[in-house]
Amino acid sequence: MLRFVIVMLALFLAGCVPCSDNPLTAPGASGGDSALSGTWFWSEEGETGFLHIGTTRESNLLRVLMIDIKDDGKLNRMEFAGHSSLLQGQRYLNLMPLNSESECNGYWFVKYDFEGENLALYVMAVAVMEGAVKSGELPGVVNDDGGSASIRITASQKELQAFVLNHDLLLFPERKVVYRLRLPEHVTRPGKS
Repeated sequence: MLRFVIVMLALFLAGCVPCSDNPLTAPGASGGDSALSGTWFWSEEGETGFLHIGTTRESNLLRVLMIDIKDDGKLNRMEFAGHSSLLQGQRYLNLMPLNSESECNGYWFVKYDFEGENLALYVMAVAVMEGAVKSGELPGVVNDDGGSASIRITASQKELQAFVLNHDLLLFPERKVVYRLRLPEHVTRPGKS
């Protein structure tokens, strides 16, 4: 999981996350996925992290907050707004970063599924998206300044859906599992006696 978090942070801060002008589906089109709500965690050598997922008060959009804490006390935080999409039985998150440091001004996609109480996340392979845009298979623009490339996907929603479904296994090869955090029964929650 540490590598997963490092990759996510590095991609967003470096601006090389493929950002799409369009989501896979419109917010609410797939009906939402209430099973996502809750707190998820991982713990590995030298790091513990939490993924909080809920909805906003103003709308039924998802709010995702990811925090990882290193053993030396350093803390990293990433926050997103978005919604879930269901395409031919496959589940995806359409996420927009709420971090002003991110150069992504569009949607970023993460595939997910459930393994019992656990949540499996699949981060998009940047190289696959970059190659598809450069070859013209997927409408978009790659700005390569010699360092990291920024990828802007301009494909329509239909084009994007077709591409993601046709390349799902290549686009989302790496699976990471996070575990649902359950409070002990004896803990009194605020507002409950």
